[in-house]
Amino acid sequence: MQAIREYGRGHQKTPPVFSNSSVSKTRINDLEGASVYVVRISQLLESGAYSQLDSEAQQIRVGKDRLAGGGWKLNTFYAAVSAPSAGSDTEAGDWQAHIIELKKWAAKDPQSAAARVALANAYMGWGWEARGSGYANTVSQEGWDLFKKRVGMAKATLVEAARLKEKCPGWFYVMQNISRAEAWSKSDEKELFDEAISFEPGFYYFYQNHAQFLLPKWYGAEGETQAFINDVTAGVPEPDGSMLYFELTDSVACQCDPERDTLKGISWSKVKEGYANLERLFGTVNVKNNRYAYMAYMSRDKAAAEHAFALIGDNPDHDVWHDQDAFDAAKGWATAP
Repeated sequence: MQAIREYGRGHQKTPPVFSNSSVSKTRINDLEGASVYVVRISQLLESGAYSQLDSEAQQIRVGKDRLAGGGWKLNTFYAAVSAPSAGSDTEAGDWQAHIIELKKWAAKDPQSAAARVALANAYMGWGWEARGSGYANTVSQEGWDLFKKRVGMAKATLVEAARLKEKCPGWFYVMQNISRAEAWSKSDEKELFDEAISFEPGFYYFYQNHAQFLLPKWYGAEGETQAFINDVTAGVPEPDGSMLYFELTDSVACQCDPERDTLKGISWSKVKEGYANLERLFGTVNVKNNRYAYMAYMSRDKAAAEHAFALIGDNPDHDVWHDQDAFDAAKGWATAP
């Protein structure tokens, strides 16, 4: 906790307000797509172009650069460099080789915040590879032991990185994932969240992580996440407030558990407003179109669902829909005469 309290000391803080729209001046057609960006960044790592990676991280961190759909390039940058390129199909050996590559980057530039955040994030991914994504009672003792060991390695990497002069929002993001993995107390996790948003108020992934922590399947009570979503967005000016609202509803309609997905306590009209503002300012991307279609289906808003499915076409996002049948049923309902 001491490292968390001191991490932002001396950092030039941005104004204490959430802001998406202030960086949306780039023309929509000029915004890079996430998949193209991931390939470009992954190729830099594979070729050992560490100085270019550091330069990219510094540029997008300062510029708060966005991708098509409004996502931060910084978040996608770490997604690209923190896992083997084969993604979910990787094996233990792939993770080990990837981590060796990230250690080479860190050794090449000992002052690089990005290299250490990427390494810590990779340790987390490696830990989840051992644990698996099932409920706690499905995890083997070996899986738990490896998970805890690798989460500890991630935390140690971040504590060491806290001594660097260069600071990055990604540090807080990975530490939030550690807090959930290690079942921190609510007070410690809340202090971490407060420090994170003080460091970079517009990095909406901080809010998503905190909303996740408050879910009943983790450490919160029924309705706690919904209350947080409504409270934290209440004082945020438009169009930012509704866009943040849309992004946070992914926590309660996460598509990961049909029996727990619910929009109870959520303002559907504000979700719609947020999606419309994102579409207007940053354009549409398939994953967010699918998320919106799913929530429109849950809300039985046929017009909204029909609009989203028209954009999706025959391209369901498999991280959103539980299976093809679920997608087909929802699309059939939305497009029926």
